[in-house]
Amino acid sequence: MYRYFQLLTPEFRDLVAGNDNPANIPDCTHGQTAAAMARRWMRANGVQEAILVINDGDNILSMRDLSVN
Repeated sequence: MYRYFQLLTPEFRDLVAGNDNPANIPDCTHGQTAAAMARRWMRANGVQEAILVINDGDNILSMRDLSVN
């Protein structure tokens, strides 16, 4: 299944203006791997909370709240 990812603020905005995938998560990455990649990016960039959105091109498959402690 084709998947692509977005990493958004808790208010559903791009974390980086004009870039909805600042963690550069490759298309078709496994969901757990995508979450781990997003958290690494969040730690490196001082982001405490975000939403990882998993899409299939036409639909949102899931939304995961992520936090870094």
